[in-house]
Amino acid sequence: MNSHGKSETQIQWSALLALATLYSICDSLLELWLEKKMSTVSRAYLDQKLALAKRCSREATLAGAKAAAVATVASAVPTLASVRMLPWAKANINPTGQALIICTAAGMAYFVAADKKILSLARRHSFESAPDHLKNTSFQGAGRPHPAFFRP
Repeated sequence: MNSHGKSETQIQWSALLALATLYSICDSLLELWLEKKMSTVSRAYLDQKLALAKRCSREATLAGAKAAAVATVASAVPTLASVRMLPWAKANINPTGQALIICTAAGMAYFVAADKKILSLARRHSFESAPDHLKNTSFQGAGRPHPAFFRP
C-alpha cells in the first residue's frame, strides 16, 4: 500500500488504463486526420502519381539493363582471357567460378545503375513539385550559385 491507500497492482492497472485511453484518443485523432487528408486527394492525382512511378521504374530498369550488359562484356573479356592465358587461373577458376565472376559484376552494375536512376528521378520530381520559394537554390550572400550537385 502507498500513501493513497492503493496497492502497486492497482496503480499499475490505473497507469495502463490511462495509457490505453491516451492511445485510443491518439488513434482516433490519427484516423480523423488521415480521413480528412485522403478526402482532399483526387483520383486523377493518384493516377498521375501511379503513372509517374511506373515510368520511373521503367526508366530505371532500362538503365540497369544497359549497365548490366556493359558490365557483362567488361568482366567477361578479362575473365575468359585470363583463364586461357594464366596457368593459375586455368587451374583454379572452373566454369562455375567464371560465371559467378561475370554474373556478380552484371548484377551489381544493374542494381547500382537502377538505384542511381531512381534517386535522380525522385530528386528531379521533388524539385519540380516544390514551391517556388524553395526552388531558388543560390546563396544570396556569396554572389555565386551552389555547386551543380545541389541542383537536379
